[in-house]
Amino acid sequence: MAGRLQGKTALVTGATSNIGRAIAEAFAAEGAHVVISGRSALTAVIASAMAQAGSGAIINLGSWIARLGIPVGALYSSTKGAIETLTRAWAAEFGPHGVRVNAISPGVVLTPALGEVHPGEVMMKGTPAGRPATPEAIAYAAVYLASDEAAFVHGSVLDVDGGRTATAVIADSARTVRPR
Repeated sequence: MAGRLQGKTALVTGATSNIGRAIAEAFAAEGAHVVISGRSALTAVIASAMAQAGSGAIINLGSWIARLGIPVGALYSSTKGAIETLTRAWAAEFGPHGVRVNAISPGVVLTPALGEVHPGEVMMKGTPAGRPATPEAIAYAAVYLASDEAAFVHGSVLDVDGGRTATAVIADSARTVRPR
């Protein structure tokens, strides 16, 4: 379905690597004019340009870690939780001006490397997907949220985590769990 973002302009922050880069590339492949940056004053582009134009889509990046308590992850997980709250607040604030605000909550995302076993792979054992996502998988979700196909999606956090936060994770795949 190439061209879903034809005629649209996208600002992708954090687009110099990993997920941000994959999102920028996916948006460009769908026909969007893409402006990329590492860091910027995003609210100036929105609280003015998007609101005045009466349209736009903002996609924040959260993380599955925002919903689970893990050791030594308090700062990172709390900032990602704040992103989810910011998403809902901006949807309420900018939605009436035609700007849709949503977020993606990625799970473990790895760029595959031949012969390399990453600790993140262990975290995905026992999930429905059974493996980490690629940056492109997150980018496809971002394309959907930016497209007209998601015109009625406001203030949502889309979990793109292979079922990591929605299902019980049983890391020992050899163990069979039977209902009683």
